Amino acid sequence: MTNVIILSDRLMGEAKKLSSFIYSCADNMNVLGIAANSQEVMQLAKNHFVDFLIIVGYLRDEKSYGVVQELYEQNKNYTPVHYAMLDSLIFDLCEQYNISLRFDRTLPKAEFIDYLEKYKNYKYQRDLKTQKKMTTSLKNKKPGNPWPGFFSKFLKLFLNFLP
Repeated sequence: MTNVIILSDRLMGEAKKLSSFIYSCADNMNVLGIAANSQEVMQLAKNHFVDFLIIVGYLRDEKSYGVVQELYEQNKNYTPVHYAMLDSLIFDLCEQYNISLRFDRTLPKAEFIDYLEKYKNYKYQRDLKTQKKMTTSLKNKKPGNPWPGFFSKFLKLFLNFLP
């Protein structure tokens, strides 16, 4: 039996749909639970063997990506998978937090199940350089305000359409 934990703090509806799909279609997969933060993931993983940690969408609270490191430190033999709309933000997060598997959530869920089956015996390797970089970035991370950047990009786009 393949055990998975689903983590999402932004797309809980999508996480629930994925969980329901796994329950209904994948006879050899077990969803241990859906977590909204790293503490809930750690609680779910406490007394279970975990094969996959599925991160649905990008996480609003970037500190929650620290669970990748926490599970690793507890010698959990698992593989993190990012299930999201693949864009540059997701690729950057995957590189920063050493998430080597990713799947585009706009594709059919059945293909995602096949993807997990394909990587069921994948040997997730943590790079020590990435591990140090991740720990440092979590400690020194300052909360930012994304709105100024968003509005400046929006304004530039709007101005391009003016005659």
